[in-house]
Amino acid sequence: MPIVPLGLNLDTPEDQIFGVCDDAGLKGKEANEVYHSLDAIRGWRQRFETLHGRLLGCDHHSNPDDPPDLTFRFRDKAVPVEHTRLQPSQYGWMDALHHKEYPKQCITVPPITCLPTGKSDLVASMFAMDAEWSDVQCDLNEWFRFCMALVRKKIEHKPGGILIIQDTSLVFDNQLRPIAEAAHAFLSPRPGRIKDWTIILHSRSNPIQFNSYLIAPAEELHHLNGH
Repeated sequence: MPIVPLGLNLDTPEDQIFGVCDDAGLKGKEANEVYHSLDAIRGWRQRFETLHGRLLGCDHHSNPDDPPDLTFRFRDKAVPVEHTRLQPSQYGWMDALHHKEYPKQCITVPPITCLPTGKSDLVASMFAMDAEWSDVQCDLNEWFRFCMALVRKKIEHKPGGILIIQDTSLVFDNQLRPIAEAAHAFLSPRPGRIKDWTIILHSRSNPIQFNSYLIAPAEELHHLNGH
């Protein structure tokens, strides 16, 4: 199933998206890519429909037709979409362990500057209630470097489109905003770095609340939020 057409658009109710994906044989990571990409684009609907017309549908890609992860079929243009998560692999592993092996226990999350290196180290950090505090600015600097590495990996040597970075780690805007501002300052004034890409840094903490930042070449930093 290299390319799977999906009859989804920005008017599709959110609670129906996973059902459509499931009917098409998309599960887990693949279905999440579709759901969270549509969620990120929905907030910026007016911008993209002004540029490309109404979203008519989308296609999910897998090997050997990935990249891109998705194609959004707007009325006037088919736009490649890349999706990634602002989440170090250790955080993903920790999340999986928490839900599968320790579902009823409270855990701590180590700072990005002190990531564990193996399972025993990771489990110890999950229950290190007396762990030392980290330096906030050092953490933010490391998040910025991590974010830029994701951008480089996803857009380098590719023609253009929309890159969606789904935040699953920072959540709060007082942490997300400095990363968005630093990324914008680094990328937007130098159009050659992102060429024809639009980058959306999108964080949703619950069905109502979200923060979304949009970075495009030679434009100011755009921000949307919902409360």
